[in-house]
Amino acid sequence: MAKQSCSQKPYAHIEHPLYEGAWIVLILVSLVPYTLYHVLLHLLSIASQVLSGDKSHSKITFLRRLTIVLPRYVTTHVTYGQTQFLLGPPLRVVRLWGLIQGIKWHAVELNEQDASDQIARLVFLGPPPTESEKVIMYIPGGGYVNPITPNMLSFWLWVQSQLDGVRVCVLLYHLRPSSAFPAPLVDAILALQYIKSLHIPPENIQIAGDSAGGHLVLQVMAVLAGTMKIPTLSLPFRAGQKLGGVLLMSPWVCLGRDEVNGWDDRYDTLAKETYSSWGAEYLNDVKTSDFFGPPMEAPLLAAFTDPHLAASSPNYFSFLPLVTSRILVTSGERESMGLSGAHKQLVASLRLDGEHKSGKDLTVRMLTQSEGVHGDPMIEFVWWFRGLGQGWGAGMAEEVVDWLRVGFA
Repeated sequence: MAKQSCSQKPYAHIEHPLYEGAWIVLILVSLVPYTLYHVLLHLLSIASQVLSGDKSHSKITFLRRLTIVLPRYVTTHVTYGQTQFLLGPPLRVVRLWGLIQGIKWHAVELNEQDASDQIARLVFLGPPPTESEKVIMYIPGGGYVNPITPNMLSFWLWVQSQLDGVRVCVLLYHLRPSSAFPAPLVDAILALQYIKSLHIPPENIQIAGDSAGGHLVLQVMAVLAGTMKIPTLSLPFRAGQKLGGVLLMSPWVCLGRDEVNGWDDRYDTLAKETYSSWGAEYLNDVKTSDFFGPPMEAPLLAAFTDPHLAASSPNYFSFLPLVTSRILVTSGERESMGLSGAHKQLVASLRLDGEHKSGKDLTVRMLTQSEGVHGDPMIEFVWWFRGLGQGWGAGMAEEVVDWLRVGFA
């Protein structure tokens, strides 16, 4: 098994568990008046629309408002160390979700427990696939620091229910700060090697990632094309073998502090300071890693920092047709990276404009959800008692499923 690069034991940054626990409780208690405050704001908004006779303004439901503001409040006031301390290992989240949903899942360990006490796992939402089935490997976001959340699992369980003969698996990769770069990248390649061992051909595999998971997917594609090399691992596929598709949902493509500071983040689920802090710490791991050998070349570092601007590095994305013929990028109209144009720049960096066009070897499509935010449409599944048909992102979710279905046709 490949060794993972790690720095310290999990939660070693939690020096005083009682203090940290008390702070978390205080923040959770403070959510009550914070929620009541937004109840008042919502009622005032409705009253204003009624009095003004304005019917053009979008009718944001109260649950939708909470879906946006609560994650922002928590991530602003609770550190990722406290979040890890509260939720525990990612597999614990899966266990609790499976218990509540009544879902049987199957986990495969991709490596042995190392000095960080973490184990990367590939979790199938149901039994492992057979040779005749097709696979979607989903890489969750979280800034490389936060464990997977139940709404992500619920969204992909719904996707799986819409596609016949398709099995979804979720990669639970090593998280910072207990493990550093390139541990998540190594985990992703090991996961593809395992899927290959099930005798599933590349054309029957699609890879999806949201936020930081989308950032990691771009690295995976570079490794598969041979642009980025992992000395200790062999590639899971032969040259010329292509994946059925690559899905990037609200991909985190701006890790550089300078650009993030200029964002308009008024409507998003995460504050720009949160993006900036997580990005700076991850990039520090990349810069200090000896994975690529010192010094890291500027074009390669730029691909980690701001992949949406990689067009400035001549033909950086020219490797993509070697890996897949289909890419879908989704974005929210109101998310920071949507408002800043970063996601459209990413699509432009793939040598296509922001709309659906076909090239000789690569088809790239972009979907933008009206008034969507970071993580749409998955955040609709935070409220598990609502059907997707009632949700804000129903249209986007259905288009994503249709796109995945075509990739398996």
